[in-house]
Amino acid sequence: MSRFAAFLLSLVLFTAGCVQAPQPSRPLRVACLGDSITEAGNLGDQTYPAQLGRLLGAGYDVRNFGVSGSTLLDAGDKPYRQQPKFAAALEFQPDIVVIALGTNDSKPFNWRHRENFTANYAAVIAQLRALPSKPRIWICQPMPSWPPSGWAISPEIIEHELHPLIAEIARTEKTGLIDLFTPMRDHHDWVPDHVHPDARGAAVLAETVADAIKSAK
Repeated sequence: MSRFAAFLLSLVLFTAGCVQAPQPSRPLRVACLGDSITEAGNLGDQTYPAQLGRLLGAGYDVRNFGVSGSTLLDAGDKPYRQQPKFAAALEFQPDIVVIALGTNDSKPFNWRHRENFTANYAAVIAQLRALPSKPRIWICQPMPSWPPSGWAISPEIIEHELHPLIAEIARTEKTGLIDLFTPMRDHHDWVPDHVHPDARGAAVLAETVADAIKSAK
């Protein structure tokens, strides 16, 4: 072998040694933030986040960060931002965040602070956008509730005040918007206590969220 050929061979071997094998891509991390409709501890592995994980498949790591009774409003009776699960969601460094809050904000003693709702939502979004993972954020218009709920939740406030307000927040903050109200409007029978969906209702929520996430790919 000539010196030139030997040089070329050694160069090829050196270059090959410098090329690293491609690293396997990790699943996209999806954080589901919300209240008891998200947490839904009574549903076991049929919560909407659990069903969402199965719908999205192995390429996604979906985690449930729901907190029963929580509000988006910082002045509410159980502010979500003060709950340990919000800190856990930030630590998770999600790639995608789905926020489903507002139902408990409709309670009259919480909704009297309605003037802070937009600013509080913007603050939550800003905290999430400051994460190194730079997540894509979806905010949800709450599913319907029906009287009597027993928790002072107002179906009228949810539909006529929270829905347009959340849609405006999505436009202003340039987030994704998911309508959880329309697909559940005619399924009161899937909401036995008038507020919390059963496994069938949770499946509708999961399908609606999955469609939004997949459509954005």
